[in-house]
Amino acid sequence: MKIITIILTNLIFISTLSQTTVNDDCFTNNNPKTKVTNFTYPFNKANRILIVKYKAAAVQNINRWDTTNTGRTFPKKNDDIDTTNFLSKMQLTDKGIDSLIEIINQRSKDNKIFEGIFGEPSNAILFIDNKEKVFEYVVVGFAQVDKLKHYTEMTSSIAVNLGWWCSDKGQILVDFFQKRGVETVIRKWE
Repeated sequence: MKIITIILTNLIFISTLSQTTVNDDCFTNNNPKTKVTNFTYPFNKANRILIVKYKAAAVQNINRWDTTNTGRTFPKKNDDIDTTNFLSKMQLTDKGIDSLIEIINQRSKDNKIFEGIFGEPSNAILFIDNKEKVFEYVVVGFAQVDKLKHYTEMTSSIAVNLGWWCSDKGQILVDFFQKRGVETVIRKWE
């Protein structure tokens, strides 16, 4: 009996360690009509995908965007992306793209929506075509209230986004950037 108790205790401990970072509020969207895949725009058009940290060009208040120097929230020169403001960047591998798609497909069980705020829009995901032009992007801003990390996104068009909100997605996105060597800027709110 003592051996069975020890084995069960070890199995419970091991199963606790092996759980993913997604909590009970998040689940994977497997609906073929709404699930994002490599064949979904903008992934199907992208020759490569970069994640970046850049020098912020604007600061968002709760109610509006306040411009600080360029009048834009994402660094642009004329109509092109201004890469001189990139502090770090990383091209996603196939495995990285699969991870990003998995994150996008995480959603709240209750279809919750969170209205986020962030102070420095300094991280982004860039979709680059075969002519080396950025044709879509997602700006990601992070905020932390207590221990929960939130994210807010601003996209180049309605055709691209990070999917439905769920409570762990902010932390998952922070981990996604940092695991690939791209620092995140997280605004802490008291």
